[in-house]
Amino acid sequence: MELLQLRYFKMLAEEPHMTRVAEKLHISQSSLSKTIKLLEDELGVKLFDRQGKSLRLNENGRIFHLHIAAALSEINNARKELTDRNSTSYPDLFLYVQAGISMLPDILGGFSKQYPHIHFSISKKQYQEFDSVRRTCDFTFDLPRLDAKDNGHSVTLLEEEFLIAFPPSHWAAGRPWIDLIELKDEPFLTFIPTATYRYNTEQFCQAAGFQPNFILECHDWQTLCGFVRIGMGIAFVPKYTWFSYDNSELSLVPVRSPHCYRKINLSWDGQAYLSSSAQLFRDYVIEYFSRFR
Repeated sequence: MELLQLRYFKMLAEEPHMTRVAEKLHISQSSLSKTIKLLEDELGVKLFDRQGKSLRLNENGRIFHLHIAAALSEINNARKELTDRNSTSYPDLFLYVQAGISMLPDILGGFSKQYPHIHFSISKKQYQEFDSVRRTCDFTFDLPRLDAKDNGHSVTLLEEEFLIAFPPSHWAAGRPWIDLIELKDEPFLTFIPTATYRYNTEQFCQAAGFQPNFILECHDWQTLCGFVRIGMGIAFVPKYTWFSYDNSELSLVPVRSPHCYRKINLSWDGQAYLSSSAQLFRDYVIEYFSRFR
């Protein structure tokens, strides 16, 4: 049983599409198929059910994947730790950002002044929660659902209050606070259904006793605030993490009831080795967000 076979199997188990996986590996489909066939012959069991050109991981495959994923993770951890231990430089870091992107220049700028030789790669595919990018990054700035359980591999950086953004001409603009139920007949602007922002704001409105009337879906908060500014509707706006937007033409009003907030977590793979760079960055980010508490 060769390491290459196991890596090919893991990729195919997580994306059971022979053509796409072969393209990612830069090998022919027949070569990938032969490698998997040799692995199955050695194990004496089939790992995939084949239906025409499609594959489906069977029960044997699911059991094997569970163990192989853990084994390959440990091999990768060993490689990272040995590199980290014997290197005179710090490893680079890969970040996946679902929230707080406007704060990153300040965070990374301050961190880089202290550790100028640690470099970063950043992905901000907000709506692909289980994307492969997420599984390979060092840290995720993510937005857990408010009812999500702590997995032991994340820290809450911020519990951030939501305000309601109104155009200046709105009847509620300039008020010191508002009860959410007062807005039950208002048009709301929101994000697409897979966004955690959308889920949380729906929960706030339901807690207040109504279903929000969403009239427009946006993909980013700059566009959403722009539509609020011209009077298309109103929207929930987090208190801190959208601060880089020019809010001078919006009226931001706190919600008195119910309590509307979200959590921003820093998460990592609990089974992965945390390099010296990662440990330094985690400590720095936690300290950075402590000012907001």
